[in-house]
Amino acid sequence: MKDSEKGFTLVELLVSLFVIALITALFLANYRSGQREREGIATGEKLVNGLREVQNMTIHRVNLTESDSGYGAYFNLSAPDRYLIFKDANNDRLYQAGELTRTVMLGGETKLESIAPAGVSGQLEIFFLAPNPTLYINGASTPAAAASIILRHNQVDFQKTVFVGGAGGKIYLD
Repeated sequence: MKDSEKGFTLVELLVSLFVIALITALFLANYRSGQREREGIATGEKLVNGLREVQNMTIHRVNLTESDSGYGAYFNLSAPDRYLIFKDANNDRLYQAGELTRTVMLGGETKLESIAPAGVSGQLEIFFLAPNPTLYINGASTPAAAASIILRHNQVDFQKTVFVGGAGGKIYLD
């Protein structure tokens, strides 16, 4: 062989570059998808922790006066990127204007997809009555009281469900 015949042809070089670019594109697409799924899981865990915080504030009567009955979380599908934490001042176990303690942003691209049972105008109120805490869903308490909150990421087909229910209000992420 002569020295001029050694090496790659232009076609071989282009095919090699195409294969490398294809593998890189597949890797990056899967990486971003996994990153978005991790964001959805983190948002679900943040919501679970927020609900447990509401439950614990009720158990320990944090900043509750004798007229306050407990704390709750208010969800509204018209504001799918946040929920409200409230302190019930009028003992109706429902959120009213003026009872807001703070607004919690879910963050990222993960939003409320659906809530059940949905109350008036796509709202859900999860309330814990001090000191036990007794769980109330949309103002009512039954032994089988339960709620589910489905979170969905806007850019990937990914969802997580937060469940609240049972005696004392068990809270977990599925």
